[in-house]
Amino acid sequence: VEGPVLRLVGYRTRRVGVMRSTRLERREVLLESVGEKSVEANCAIAKRYYDVAMDLLGRSDPAQESKPLLVFVNPASGIGISTRLWDAIARKVLCEDANHVVELVRTTRQDHALDLIKGHADLVAAYKGIVIVSGDGLVYEVVQGLMGRRD
Repeated sequence: VEGPVLRLVGYRTRRVGVMRSTRLERREVLLESVGEKSVEANCAIAKRYYDVAMDLLGRSDPAQESKPLLVFVNPASGIGISTRLWDAIARKVLCEDANHVVELVRTTRQDHALDLIKGHADLVAAYKGIVIVSGDGLVYEVVQGLMGRRD
């Protein structure tokens, strides 16, 4: 493909088989330059699409862009399914497809995430967001940690 292009990658769930199990389906769309006569005009169109997509993803602020996501994975959740989910899907989506830098914390005990969240000096300055790969127990811990902060 020559000229400017925009590659969009998305994921959606799809029910398959007799048991109607859910699968995550990866979709990729490649938008090629069309209609405009100049490379500059096509680049402007591609940049507009890119800017809109990045804004929708909350990635339009350069100061935020350099910050990592804080990712909590609970290896004990769901008979180890959280670790497999992170390794097989979530890491690829966040790190490879969306180019996020992450700081990964694999929790090792109850209240591990709560203690880290409550004890961190400045979460807003350090991270652009928090991702939780686990069941509702870890979500509860993180929310309790956030609620226990003065800021």
